[in-house]
Amino acid sequence: MVYSYTEKKRIRKDFGKRPQVLDIPYLLSIQLDSFQKFIEQDPEGQYGLEAAFRSVFPIQSYSGNSELQYVSYRLGEPVFDVQECQIRGVTYSAPL
Repeated sequence: MVYSYTEKKRIRKDFGKRPQVLDIPYLLSIQLDSFQKFIEQDPEGQYGLEAAFRSVFPIQSYSGNSELQYVSYRLGEPVFDVQECQIRGVTYSAPL
């Protein structure tokens, strides 16, 4: 008999006869790896935010007098920590 705990610390009993066949994969790793690849500064500009910015810039005015060029990006420090965001009901975010 296998015991596990729920969120409120109640014991769950599993009366199944089959043992666990496969190990449960760490599903969050896929999302974490994807996010890391998205925000990573790629010098060649093939992935993530770097590729998005390089595909749009430089932006030129219709008259040709001015041009807006992309140099680099940086993520700042979050204003609130994770617990404070949960208490306030806001998204945990950092300025770009």
